[in-house]
Amino acid sequence: MKIKFQIVMILFFLIIMNSLHFSQKDSLPFYIDPSLFDAVQNKTLGLNYAAESETFTVFSPGENDNKYIHGVVLFPFKNYLYAQWQTSAKDEDAEDTYVVFSKSKDGKNWTQPEILAPKWNNGIYTSGGWWSYKDTLIAFINVWPEQNNKPRGGYSVYAISADGICWSEFKRLLDINGEQINGIIEQDVHSLPNGRIITAFHEQPGLIVSPYFTDDPKGLTGWTKGKMNNLPYNDFISREIEPSWFYQSDGIIVMIFRDQAGSFKVLASISKDNGETWTTPAITNMPDSRAKQCTGNLQNGT
Repeated sequence: MKIKFQIVMILFFLIIMNSLHFSQKDSLPFYIDPSLFDAVQNKTLGLNYAAESETFTVFSPGENDNKYIHGVVLFPFKNYLYAQWQTSAKDEDAEDTYVVFSKSKDGKNWTQPEILAPKWNNGIYTSGGWWSYKDTLIAFINVWPEQNNKPRGGYSVYAISADGICWSEFKRLLDINGEQINGIIEQDVHSLPNGRIITAFHEQPGLIVSPYFTDDPKGLTGWTKGKMNNLPYNDFISREIEPSWFYQSDGIIVMIFRDQAGSFKVLASISKDNGETWTTPAITNMPDSRAKQCTGNLQNGT
């Protein structure tokens, strides 16, 4: 079966964010105008595609290539757009999973994938996203050791490069006390206007999500756990998973989560102190397909 990984330049979340009501209606972190979506139109939910949007193929596997592609993350660095993803023969997080990347100068023509984290005999590597600081590109990789009879969990490492060609050895991410973080980094790393970097880690034992922040501009050290009470769910996986976030014009940060409990509604939490404390996540009226989601702000704050 021929599978294509495509970039579709649709400003979906910009449309949604313009329809958010930030008045904390019914004590929710945000509220969606019910007229925004049309559930009868199950392919688009009544939303329009962005004008002049285009679709380009980054990689299309040949007969002998892996057919499963997952966890794609895009990032700009030195006039290139980079794409990182994990791949395997046919299944998500299969034992033959490894991480590759490709890059493009124009978004249309892409290099052949290069291995970033190879197959591993003692577990698997999965994509963890990107960051950069000045002339340094940072690749985050999630490490999942084989853990017989233990809750599934892992940790994150990073490699750095000045040219996107030669990479350093993997090193562990460190918290504010210089200790290694025992958690999987979320792929959606970005920063506030003041430079503070915010993301989340799915911590051991299992996968319990927690917001984290750091003032290290490279995002390698100084990670501090934000205070947030998770909703009751499971001892080894939180109800809130795979978060993303954006900030409002009033400085409030809104972190959204996929709901593992199957409400098919987005969960959300807010922080009013630059990510140090967060409200208990609440169920919003934003539809959730139970797939990975992404949101954020443009450079002008939109």
